[in-house]
Amino acid sequence: MNAGELLSPDRVACGVRLASKKRVLEMASQLLAASVENLSQGEVFDSLLARERLGSTGLGWL
Repeated sequence: MNAGELLSPDRVACGVRLASKKRVLEMASQLLAASVENLSQGEVFDSLLARERLGSTGLGWL
């Protein structure tokens, strides 16, 4: 899978203001799970959170 497949228009939210990195990860997991059959938002969130704990990905900091 390449970045273009991950960043399809249905997985992008523009103009959204979120109060924390946790909220950014929640929104990202919702967008990903909504567009992939049999993909749990909770599983995606847990995976993103685990990855973020290894070292910052920079998500949510613009």
